Amino acid sequence: MLLINNVLLVSSLTMILIGTLYPLVADVLELGKISVGPPYFNFFFVPLSVGLVVAVGIAVFTKWKTTNSKVLLSKIPLPLIIAIVGAAILPWVMGDTDSGYSVTAALTLLLTLWLLATIVIDLKDKVGTNIKRVAKLSRSYLGMQLAHSGLAILVLGVGMSAAYDTIRELRMAPGDSAVIADYQFDFKGVNPVVGPNFTAYRGQITVIKGDKLVANLFPEKRQYNAGGQVMTEAAIDPSLMRDIYVSLGEPLAQGAWALSLQVKPFVRCIWLGGILIGFGGLIAATDRRYRRSKKLANHREVEA
Repeated sequence: MLLINNVLLVSSLTMILIGTLYPLVADVLELGKISVGPPYFNFFFVPLSVGLVVAVGIAVFTKWKTTNSKVLLSKIPLPLIIAIVGAAILPWVMGDTDSGYSVTAALTLLLTLWLLATIVIDLKDKVGTNIKRVAKLSRSYLGMQLAHSGLAILVLGVGMSAAYDTIRELRMAPGDSAVIADYQFDFKGVNPVVGPNFTAYRGQITVIKGDKLVANLFPEKRQYNAGGQVMTEAAIDPSLMRDIYVSLGEPLAQGAWALSLQVKPFVRCIWLGGILIGFGGLIAATDRRYRRSKKLANHREVEA
């Protein structure tokens, strides 16, 4: 199972590397300009990632040398049932998308719940009902489980943000409102401002959900004095469960402006998952068994 994990991981990284570098190499060798976009990465990366998550969940129950196949198979049904039930129900509970039931959200929840369930079940098998036993577990094991949890959160962030991402490009005049993903965006207008090295038009958008004020956002369209470059400064209201982005576009007739409004759920989970994966790796690397192995290897070299 460890070999399968490594093969899937290396394959994913290889596909990303090829997709990133091949267009550059083709351009340098004058073979023509090639654009590699989402269709390429989705075609290769998504199936490999699904296989990796499934294999990681099974690997939690395996041992380094040998694993009884009957014991391994007996561990799989419960987390699989939890994942299937959760993936079938939660997309309906979490809300609709423009296309109705989201298959992407269902697949994401299936993988996330599968991985989290395997982690919880394996921890329960090791510590039972005595939570104090967690302190006696090795750092390599705890680091592995933390990294696997980070992977589950990362998958959740990537999949759910793709499934429920809502973006609208609108023409709005001062006083206009738009409702996106249960958030009401009220456009108050645009004012000129002067910065330390730029001049800008600064918009004001009030975001409301229900009767509650969520945020006042101030996107800018800047022109820098030195080179005359025009840059768009998006306004962001971040939170753990979602991010709201507002970008100010070009001025239009009759005092209106082009605005880009976006609600992106769970995007912060991508960063949180990556942090947990790295932190888990650091914890695993501090396991005393690895230091003992290094000392033993050094001792053997001295004896030789």
